[in-house]
Amino acid sequence: MTVMTTVDNRLTYSTCDGDITFMGQIMTSLPISPQCSRLILLGHCFGVTKEAIIIAAGLSGKSPFSTPFNKQLDSYLQKLNWAKKSYSDCLAILHAYRML
Repeated sequence: MTVMTTVDNRLTYSTCDGDITFMGQIMTSLPISPQCSRLILLGHCFGVTKEAIIIAAGLSGKSPFSTPFNKQLDSYLQKLNWAKKSYSDCLAILHAYRML
């Protein structure tokens, strides 16, 4: 694979760049978004694979937290409660899953 770059306002081709990395190969094998696959891969590297999978599942679809009409503030405060005052949607998803 070659990559076209500009050097001194001239187009040059480099054969040393543009190959997919090992991390990229693993990410393409997962049938989810690149962001979620990166989350799972890095979660595995840091020893929190299960938690990373739970968070990626929660982020990949519709929000698991309901937002009734005219009760957005109550819904937000409830989500803060799930997040244990961390203001993190990811931690809110993880804590909500653990309560099931």
